[in-house]
Amino acid sequence: LAIIGDVHGHINELNRLIDQIQRQITGDIHYIFVGDLVAKGPESQAVIQRAMQLGASCVRGNHDQRVLSSRYLLDDDASADTRKAAMPDGLDIKREHEKLAKSLAPEALHYLAQCPLVIKLPPVYRGLVVHAGVNPVHALEHQSPIDLMTMRNIKKNGKAVEGTDKGKAWYKVWDQAVNDQTISADFRGFEKVYYGHAAGRGLKERTHSLGLDSGCVNGDQLTAVIL
Repeated sequence: LAIIGDVHGHINELNRLIDQIQRQITGDIHYIFVGDLVAKGPESQAVIQRAMQLGASCVRGNHDQRVLSSRYLLDDDASADTRKAAMPDGLDIKREHEKLAKSLAPEALHYLAQCPLVIKLPPVYRGLVVHAGVNPVHALEHQSPIDLMTMRNIKKNGKAVEGTDKGKAWYKVWDQAVNDQTISADFRGFEKVYYGHAAGRGLKERTHSLGLDSGCVNGDQLTAVIL
């Protein structure tokens, strides 16, 4: 099992990483992407095609969702103002997302659309994959999809936020909840979280979480973890 960080349309970096993994690992490998396959980089279509060729799984990232929302609203022939108003809090459509929504092949959009928000790994791994983070005290069904794709911190009142100026890093809150055994029953047996989204925080390894967005979008290396 190989879990890969945010690719953001960088096909060359992805191909190099896949080649490296396949040189080191013999036998079948199942790949899981932590989301944000698309946007910012130059080859979003090629990245999705590669993921499809690999038979890879993927959780949905905030940029993936922006493209999907843009495609839906473009299909609805909505005005620019309507598109902006229709976006949920925490996400905004930029011109780049609209261009991708128009240019990506139907099968690529379908691939993004079937990516869930959370993947629970087989029990032997005792973990889950999400794009941004999870709030440890709330059941999954009570968590906002936008929070799962955008959170960076959790405030004292338990509200997840994308900014970093209020509250604590969500993974610190997660660690404490795991240690205190106060995590939601949903997450018991899945205490290790693999995530992306936070390039500014870099590769972040902790006891109960692993942040895999090592800044490929900024010219740094793309990262994977092999389980």
